[in-house]
Amino acid sequence: MKDLQKQNIEPKQIFLIDGIGALISTLLMGVIFVRYNSLLGIPNHSLYILAAFPCFFMIYDAYCYFTVKNNFSNSIKSIAYLNLGYCLLSLFLMIIHREFITLFGWVYLVLELVILAILIRFEFNLASSQ
Repeated sequence: MKDLQKQNIEPKQIFLIDGIGALISTLLMGVIFVRYNSLLGIPNHSLYILAAFPCFFMIYDAYCYFTVKNNFSNSIKSIAYLNLGYCLLSLFLMIIHREFITLFGWVYLVLELVILAILIRFEFNLASSQ
């Protein structure tokens, strides 16, 4: 709780941070890694699935950033749960395609999950402090 106060992050800013991360994930999964599929070793149809979710998250984050004025707690919890679902989907697809994922693919996917885990924890802490 004290760490959140030290960082002076307003609840509204979490939607901007989450949205930027979702944009990066969408571009990487839906454009770059589809074009250079051999980098990750995951089939394109799975990459499109992994790109669709953060694309939706960007829309939700933008909606919350521009429209939510009070009671950020529920909106922040919602995006945290959506991110958690995305992590579970990523893990599921990693298990399904484990034989084909390249070393770079494993490094990228695990790093993305670690970053998301940190963000999810931060979002839940921020929501509970509201």
